[in-house]
Amino acid sequence: MGERSTFDLQVKSAGDEATVAVSGELDAYTAPQLRKMLDEILDGSVTRVVVDLAATSFIDSTGLGVLVGAARKVRSQDGELVLESPVRSVHRVLQITGLTLSIPVRNAPDDEIDSAPEADPTDLTPA
Repeated sequence: MGERSTFDLQVKSAGDEATVAVSGELDAYTAPQLRKMLDEILDGSVTRVVVDLAATSFIDSTGLGVLVGAARKVRSQDGELVLESPVRSVHRVLQITGLTLSIPVRNAPDDEIDSAPEADPTDLTPA
């Protein structure tokens, strides 16, 4: 087995907004840490959560599930979850799985697949 990349979560809060910077691989091994962090944040007074994916090198279905779950929870509290600056490979996974249609993405890479439509933050129904 190869070495795991370093995984890290950094949180910055300002008023009713929190930014969670995710570094490393977001997978079945690390996603529970992000889920716990997002649950703790959403149990407070935060209404806007930004998940910064600029340093996220990989995401699997478990990581995607954490993002969908957090988006559902924050929306049930009349808030918003936004994904920020995903690297090209992570952005491609978000597009292929359709998450860019339901979770807003800011500062995405330029090479969007077929000019994907904008997200509808109210639509988190399975495809």
